[in-house]
Amino acid sequence: MVEQRIEELAQLSADRTAVDDTGGNALLWSLAVIAYQTLHTLRKHFLAGSWRRAQPKRLRLWLLRLPAKLTAHARKHYLQFLRKEPVRSRVLAALRALEHAIPPPVPA
Repeated sequence: MVEQRIEELAQLSADRTAVDDTGGNALLWSLAVIAYQTLHTLRKHFLAGSWRRAQPKRLRLWLLRLPAKLTAHARKHYLQFLRKEPVRSRVLAALRALEHAIPPPVPA
């Protein structure tokens, strides 16, 4: 179980030291841990079926290769997926669940 988590962190590039500075490497490690926690939350609460057990590399490639178009209208941004995309319904369900899980921003 621990080995699997280490492998997932390696897929998120936590196994590399990109800079010579210790503080910079600590920052990169912290960002990888935040990415892992986000991935864990997405898996646990918003993904279903085989996607819940998918490796980070598979999820990343799946999201990057998903055909969609980003449009803007009336100061809002929309992500439009192709209707014939087979995983469209799963992505939309996960995004809707994520939208309801995030609390609205507090006005200043």
